[in-house]
Amino acid sequence: MGETRREYSLMDVPSIKGLTLGPTCDRVNALVESVRISRTDLEATLHPQDLRLLEQRPEPTLWYPIDSVARLNELLIRESGGDGPKLMRELGAGAVELLLQGGGSRLFLDGIRKLGNRAGEALVQLAKLLLNFGAWSYLQPSPEHAVIEAREVKALPETLRFAIEGLIQVLVPKFLGMTVIVSSERPAPDRILFDCRVR
Repeated sequence: MGETRREYSLMDVPSIKGLTLGPTCDRVNALVESVRISRTDLEATLHPQDLRLLEQRPEPTLWYPIDSVARLNELLIRESGGDGPKLMRELGAGAVELLLQGGGSRLFLDGIRKLGNRAGEALVQLAKLLLNFGAWSYLQPSPEHAVIEAREVKALPETLRFAIEGLIQVLVPKFLGMTVIVSSERPAPDRILFDCRVR
């Protein structure tokens, strides 16, 4: 266990904080427990580090390789047989609930709300806390429209692009007090635009 934790604590590859991974691991493990996927198939599909991630609940403060998360998400989409983008948005929204658990997170939210019009900048800071790569910026062309731009994110899998949509969809009402419709596009492999419009 100690070696695994040291392995994940200092990542020199594109990685994501374990805080966001609980819902994905829970759903994959549920598929195994319901015998919708066998342990043999799981081992044939995933890498050893992915299997460790499933066996040991992700530590919230540790970094985990983004490639592992991508493989788990792809497996989940394939075995669930549903709408991939919709499923990923649900996982992103579920990760928010984990993110906001605990008194410290509530204080964080209260502090963000006090920023007023600058609260959108907190979304960018949150992205920097959860991912160890990418350059993020927040633009608000009008009171009803905001854009979060992610650059240098070639390593971010498409599944996580949709998960981030779900995360933003839940966080914006909490951070900024407005309900939004979130969509995204990838105009270049290393650039993503998350478009938020007031509903």
